[in-house]
This record gives sequence, C-alpha cells and structure tokens, in this order.
Amino acid sequence: MRLKKSLGILFLFVLVANIVLFIMGILDSFVFWGVILVVAIFAYKVLPSIKK
Repeated sequence: MRLKKSLGILFLFVLVANIVLFIMGILDSFVFWGVILVVAIFAYKVLPSIKK
C-alpha cells in the first residue's frame, strides 16, 4: 500500500511539472501529451496490479 501511494504522489508531481513546463513553453505539445499518456497507462494498468 505504501508503494502505491508513493508512486501515485510521484506521478502527481510529474504531471504538475509537465503542465507548468508546457505553460512556460519549454515543452511542446507532443511531449506534453506523451507524458500524460504514459502516466495514464501506468495508473490504469500497472498501479492496480501492484500487490498490497
């Protein structure tokens, strides 16, 4: 359970940094959506399969 929570918080920070960098113009739209896609796949496929 602790691992799931830690990974969830880590990816939340990644998404916030992703949005901030995109707004500042450092990231282009392809990288922005790519990061969101990778985090979404991780959240729906990998994270639930991690045992408690």
